[in-house]
Amino acid sequence: MANDIKSLLDAIIGEKDHKPEEDHAIITKTIVKPVPFDSDNFREKLSLCVLKDVISAMMHDETKDLNCMIDDSIIKHINDDYKGTCFGYLCKARDRLQSPILGSIVQEIESKTAELANGAENGDETAISNIENPEQTTADILKTVNNYDELRQKLKDEVSKKVVNDVSKVITKSNDAPVFDNIDEKLKKNDATTDNENSEEAITPPGFDDNMASESAIMRMTSKIVTEYAIRKTPISTDEGMNRAIITYCIGEMDALFDYDRTRRIVGKYL
Repeated sequence: MANDIKSLLDAIIGEKDHKPEEDHAIITKTIVKPVPFDSDNFREKLSLCVLKDVISAMMHDETKDLNCMIDDSIIKHINDDYKGTCFGYLCKARDRLQSPILGSIVQEIESKTAELANGAENGDETAISNIENPEQTTADILKTVNNYDELRQKLKDEVSKKVVNDVSKVITKSNDAPVFDNIDEKLKKNDATTDNENSEEAITPPGFDDNMASESAIMRMTSKIVTEYAIRKTPISTDEGMNRAIITYCIGEMDALFDYDRTRRIVGKYL
């Protein structure tokens, strides 16, 4: 009888069927560790990356070291002017324009978010990696959207050309791409003969004069943005002021492109 009970216990425990380390192997295969995943937050990150990619294309991808400034400018615009979310901004553009490209982008964002939510729940390593690096995932999404590359190239050609044409009224350039570095020096070279008779009037950025402002919308924006920061007691250089002006100008172009605001109010308040 004792032997019979021992046999039953052995069978239940399974000592005769496999080794203890095999038990461990089976347990580790069946138990997964889910990771925290905020679908709304991730969807918003992907949407912000899409909007940033649009702005980068408009700036001819000459955006080295400006990623944080672009992000902050877009988020401020979405919060203060659009009063919504980046994802909502894309959805509204899709609905207004009935655009297949925007529809595909929104669909891919939703699909990728759902896919990663499921992967996070199941502890999938690839999903976890993509959650931690949303910009890489966004790049993959954009590659799957038909005609997105064509749209991006048109933005690169048309809007960046508008920026160059506007600024080149006072700064001569030797190439087709906007130049965002060392603006102070370029302005000083173009303003070598300007005097400072009116220096007591308002706050004027280095190398800046009224003739420049009257000829260029971006120069007017730069002057007012630099003045705005000086009044706040957080002065910025003309370089940074121009970078911010160009980003703001491009956000205005995006508003018009996505039929949110064809009047480009975000630009108009600086003109």
